[in-house]
Amino acid sequence: VESKLLKARMRMQQKYLDQFYTLYDDFHITLLPLLPEE
Repeated sequence: VESKLLKARMRMQQKYLDQFYTLYDDFHITLLPLLPEE
């Protein structure tokens, strides 16, 4: 990740991703890239 903004967004969203993996470990979770336009 190159942009400071994208790095900050990634850190913010990481806690939610960790929760998803904990709560829904029997589901197949697909990660999508974080785009600058989002």
